[in-house]
Amino acid sequence: MGRDLKKTTLRADTLLVSVGLTPDRQLYETLVGKTPNLYLIGDARETRNIMGAIWDVYEVVRTL
Repeated sequence: MGRDLKKTTLRADTLLVSVGLTPDRQLYETLVGKTPNLYLIGDARETRNIMGAIWDVYEVVRTL
């Protein structure tokens, strides 16, 4: 397994973490259009397990 892994640091002014059992998009819908670089991920997008949330973050960060 010859993976070439590399550590990358992403600077951010704000990070918001939200955990829940059902999707709650109220904060996202309030901020959309008012906040640049806003992404709907994790349980706010779709209730799943932790790997689903991690995958969402990976997909967003990969495209930055």
